Amino acid sequence: MEEVIQGVLQSIDIIVREWLKNYTPKTHITGVITVVNGDGTVNVTHNEEVLPDIPIRAGLSLSVGQIVLIALVNGDLNQKFVDLVRPY
Repeated sequence: MEEVIQGVLQSIDIIVREWLKNYTPKTHITGVITVVNGDGTVNVTHNEEVLPDIPIRAGLSLSVGQIVLIALVNGDLNQKFVDLVRPY
């Protein structure tokens, strides 16, 4: 029985390692600006969810209705900022 458990664990390990080889965290998401706050942040709608108080990268001038790319630092949605207006 112990050998079977070890075999299953090794198989899972192989599957996870192969999956991680091809995994790349999402680095940007798109959203539509709904509110430009006066403190250098914006509220953005992404997939019908409002993401409030997202900091704006220095040098950007944004307005309501623009589609923007939001950078996710290391793929982490909690570490985000508006990077640029979507060029396409």
